Amino acid sequence: PHTPTPLHPPASRRRRLIQFESRLSLTGSNATRRVAIAPSEQAACVRALSAMVARRAGSEWSALRSAGAPGVPPEAKAALESAAAALLAARGRGLVVADSGDVDVQLLVAALNEALGSAGRTADLSRPSLQKQGRDADMIRLIEEMVRGEVAVLLVHGCNPAYTWPEAGAFVAAMKRVPCSVSFATAPDETSAAATHHCPAHHPMEAWGDAEPQVGRFSLFQPTIRPLYQTRAFEESLLTWGGRGGTFHEYLKRHWAAQILPRQRAVPDWDAVLQRGFVEVAPPPRRLPALPAAVAAAAAARLDARGAAPRSLEVEVFQPVAMGDGSGANNAWLQELPDPITKIAWDNAALISPALAREKGIAQGQLVALSLGGRSLKLPAHIQPGQHARTLSVALGYGRRSAGPVGSGLGADAYPLVRVREGRRQGAAPLAALSVAAAGAYEFARTQVHGSMEGRPIVQEIAPDEHAGERHDAHAGVKSSLWEEHEYPDYKWGMAIDLEKCTGCSACVASCDIENNVPAVGRDEVRRSREMHWLRIDRYYTGDPAAPRVLHQPMLCQHCDNASCETVCPALATVHDDQGLNVQVYNRCVGTRYCANNCPYKVRRFNWFNHDGRDPVENLGLNPDVTVRTRGVMEKCSFCIQRIQAARLEARREGRAVRDGEVRTACEQSCPADAIVFGNLADPNSRVSQIARSGRSYRVLEELNRRPAVHYLAKVKEDRS
Repeated sequence: PHTPTPLHPPASRRRRLIQFESRLSLTGSNATRRVAIAPSEQAACVRALSAMVARRAGSEWSALRSAGAPGVPPEAKAALESAAAALLAARGRGLVVADSGDVDVQLLVAALNEALGSAGRTADLSRPSLQKQGRDADMIRLIEEMVRGEVAVLLVHGCNPAYTWPEAGAFVAAMKRVPCSVSFATAPDETSAAATHHCPAHHPMEAWGDAEPQVGRFSLFQPTIRPLYQTRAFEESLLTWGGRGGTFHEYLKRHWAAQILPRQRAVPDWDAVLQRGFVEVAPPPRRLPALPAAVAAAAAARLDARGAAPRSLEVEVFQPVAMGDGSGANNAWLQELPDPITKIAWDNAALISPALAREKGIAQGQLVALSLGGRSLKLPAHIQPGQHARTLSVALGYGRRSAGPVGSGLGADAYPLVRVREGRRQGAAPLAALSVAAAGAYEFARTQVHGSMEGRPIVQEIAPDEHAGERHDAHAGVKSSLWEEHEYPDYKWGMAIDLEKCTGCSACVASCDIENNVPAVGRDEVRRSREMHWLRIDRYYTGDPAAPRVLHQPMLCQHCDNASCETVCPALATVHDDQGLNVQVYNRCVGTRYCANNCPYKVRRFNWFNHDGRDPVENLGLNPDVTVRTRGVMEKCSFCIQRIQAARLEARREGRAVRDGEVRTACEQSCPADAIVFGNLADPNSRVSQIARSGRSYRVLEELNRRPAVHYLAKVKEDRS
């Protein structure tokens, strides 16, 4: 059962997150304290942190106490001391994580977690992850074997190395020397274009399969639809070509019956597995040896021997939230999902700091050329607060050549900036040259161009000791109003959003789009501010642009009791119902847009085009429970009224009221942080009512007397020392 987290965790249980990074990431935007460092300074910072911890830890780690670690930036030293003290004060409850591919850095991180008592507590070493097990060294060896003509048949499944491999040109050239190459990509991509044969496999929604993401944990997935095209499962092709009879479904059942089900007792048979979705098998008993102190000391010595990195311009690449490695580039919903930090959609950019922009005379959107090891990349610049002054960051996943009609030709391919050194990919390197175009500026498709609240209390913060008691309604007892009071005998649907939990990840935005058939309008229309998202996440900066504090706030239709949109609609297309919902009647709307002009929250969207497709396969992606809107009408968040209606019909059939938690909106259901709660405000015992009465609760622009049904819980100010 769902166990909600407490509204006001005591100070002793409040988390501290100290982040050292080059670009302002989503994690960094939620950090208690954030320090901008260059990628080349990461190893020195890890080395310094290990020395600081070792000086206070047991004698076992005395070899790590060397002051050493040249190259730690002065602004990071105080933060490292603070991090060391915090980790030691929270022995067994802390964790050190690094995203580096440097083996010595990871060895020191493992030693730190050992010294801090994190191994086996905050870090589970008994069930290691089995994901992303491929090794770059194996890929290098494969290319060499293809060049020498030692590969007769090449099968490519679940990857696109002709795009994602840093030296994609070398891979394609080597691939052409293979007599028979087969790509199993579900849709045409760069690798299938270079292969001698393209045999599309089933889409994951059409296929049977299983997985072991962690040691001893097996999951099973089954098709939800019949194959739409004449495709075949990759595994079934292997069985057929290997001379094995039967289907892959039959093979999978036999394998589970013989190899997996006998190793556990919780699930009796195949049908029970399908219902549950996974089984857990005890991992083979083994005692993982602790990391020897001598190994960690050797890694520390190697880092000390490197010396300080040159203070030159550097470039790093990263996988953005929506695009990842670029495999979803042909998905318009993902392309139009704005980056949580930059708010750029449909493009990538060279992220540069305000200081570097002033130094080089670079304007927003101006084209810059990056040169690295004989490779070059030209793309527009985006001036990003919080970016390290000597580091440029570029998102991967763009610049696709064969991604399909939606994703091809968008942005620049940043994979050539990735270097392969000593058998491993490196996502950061010193820049050889940075040149700036003489004139001209590129216009990004951005959903938010202003990041300041201008002194208004939009996102509110309170001190840790200010949230005691219940919320005081500022308009309780007000007698003079333009609107009449509404009565809600049974239901008044409302929402509560905890800004202390919200990370700004945008999962709610994507789920809202999919659930409610929100159309993607394309890059040019986003440039005209015509995006259709019913839910957006506003991102605000406070403080110094070089090291800003970031605040995230989801914003959607507030379903106001005193709704100014209802007052001005000449066609009664937007009205209030007896459940507290601001309802949009599409077939009454004539598109005057008066409601959008009168909405102080700017959450209503005007539909400029007809987006309903004529392709029956494309229409399979639409939710049949939600109307597909047409050109010329206003639309906005409905609190997933289709889900409310389904729950009410079920409750009516059973002769009862809708239970608390029975209705979950798409945004609430997809929130990984449990930051969104939906329910009946007319029920004083509902979870949303209890949250609304919290001392941290407030409503945005409450002074306008709109009486929104969305309550926010203010962020609690953190100690940033």
